[in-house]
Amino acid sequence: DAYRGRRIVILGDSTLRNLNQWLHKLLSTENETSLDTLSSMNLSEANNFITTQVWKGCSLAGQDKHLVCKTMLMTPKTNLYDGTMVRFISGPTTGTLSVDVCFNFTDHFVSIKKLQPDIIIANMGLWFLHFQTSRRTVGSCIAETWINYEEWLESLVTVAEESGAKVLVLKTTNFICAEKYVGAFATANILYSNHDNVILRACSDNIRANASDTTADIDIANYCMNGTFNDAGSGYLNERLYRFVDKKQHDSKCRVKLHVLNDHDIQSCKYTPLGNARHYHEMNLARIRILGNIMTCDETVSG
Repeated sequence: DAYRGRRIVILGDSTLRNLNQWLHKLLSTENETSLDTLSSMNLSEANNFITTQVWKGCSLAGQDKHLVCKTMLMTPKTNLYDGTMVRFISGPTTGTLSVDVCFNFTDHFVSIKKLQPDIIIANMGLWFLHFQTSRRTVGSCIAETWINYEEWLESLVTVAEESGAKVLVLKTTNFICAEKYVGAFATANILYSNHDNVILRACSDNIRANASDTTADIDIANYCMNGTFNDAGSGYLNERLYRFVDKKQHDSKCRVKLHVLNDHDIQSCKYTPLGNARHYHEMNLARIRILGNIMTCDETVSG
């Protein structure tokens, strides 16, 4: 019921794309009473029940247990008779990050405004993190987006206000379980976690080569040290997110209600496979419940 009648836009990377898939299936379930028993089950029981008894033609496939359904697209659109709408808008990149990839959200923000949502849910944190000059090298413009992360968050507030949204939910960046890293990722994690001077210098030189003249060396060094593709980097970004939201919640000029969807702190190494370390498909029911609780408790949305 928390989602019924809402117009929801989700902007993000694969972590929110996965949530959108599960939410679509839940909202599109014809026999809603079949979902009533989920609250009495643990997570494993609920996942098994819903994929074998309720969602015919669906399964949790592969080593990472991602949801696969015969009749569902990768990014399904939800439109229901009661006015419920859910749209997922993918971040501005496809495929593998590279030094040539930059972010431009202009078209995405135009699309959001046209949809006139009640609620916007957003996160792109994993795309901002790096293991520079190693397994995950990113472009200087992505480093600059991380450096100016608060400006990116502010742009989300602006688009929420301009689209008429009542609530903006900013999702934390996923927990990264480094013990599940293998190969080059594992090696890079060790080097960056130990603040290896050689790799930190190589990172700074690599970013500096194509960064804007106005980007300070100290900010680049901070990115190389704290913008890493492990849970130290995720946690650092999440701390900045919480500070931003706290500041906006006390800003009388802000015309949209802000919340944090903290799914980072419930994510466990148990639910991500070796070699992945960052996706938790079997936890999507729990994530959807937490998000539903946020919307149910917010009088701006539920009133």
